[in-house]
Amino acid sequence: AVFSPCGRRILTASFGGDAVAWDVQTGEELHRMQGHGSVVFSCDYSPDGDLVLTTSKDGGAKLWDARSGEEICALGIRGTKLRGASFTPREPLSILAVGEDGTMVLWVVPDGTESRQWSGRHIAGAAFSPCGDRLVATTRDYCVWLFDPNLASEQKLCESETYEAQLAGFSPCSRFVLTASGGITGVVRVWDAVSLEELCAYEATPGVVSGVNRVGFSPCGSRLLVATYNGTVLVWGRGPAF
Repeated sequence: AVFSPCGRRILTASFGGDAVAWDVQTGEELHRMQGHGSVVFSCDYSPDGDLVLTTSKDGGAKLWDARSGEEICALGIRGTKLRGASFTPREPLSILAVGEDGTMVLWVVPDGTESRQWSGRHIAGAAFSPCGDRLVATTRDYCVWLFDPNLASEQKLCESETYEAQLAGFSPCSRFVLTASGGITGVVRVWDAVSLEELCAYEATPGVVSGVNRVGFSPCGSRLLVATYNGTVLVWGRGPAF
């Protein structure tokens, strides 16, 4: 479930294939967005709150009018199912999606036409920086890449022969990149997004064979939050290196 940007609505996704918008004050159902053929596993509002994006286990995504609940268009990558999709954080608004075959695409909003496709490497996951000027992506060969917003240029941030580069994201200020291992090492690293220098590293599970399954910065950027597969949640303060 997510709040709308204005905070007056809540959006929920269901196993029944629907996404529902609710009034926060009254609890009244405002719209029920139906049309997916399977479980809706993610839903979100656009930054301006005018649109809703849903993704489903059926392998597709849909774009909706947030005010009326009407479907605007269906989205998908030909020949594969979606692993995930999200709005870009800034104008011009687009949708970033990653397919199960490793393809990454950008769709134009609101008509859903494809503006860019990148299939040079097998992408596992991707996310924009909060300011929208860069994109970080992890690949299944355990590398982390930085892209410009149009996917026209790329830089390799790091690579590993183990599981040390499966998760990645930006700090709220977009200056730092956080990477983490989803495999047996459980190492979390912080990088300078401009110089590509490694600033510090933490062991999330010292002495324990368990990887990291979630990682992120606090909204103010002063703390790191890490959740591991063995059920541990860790909070670290920012060190002197960054």
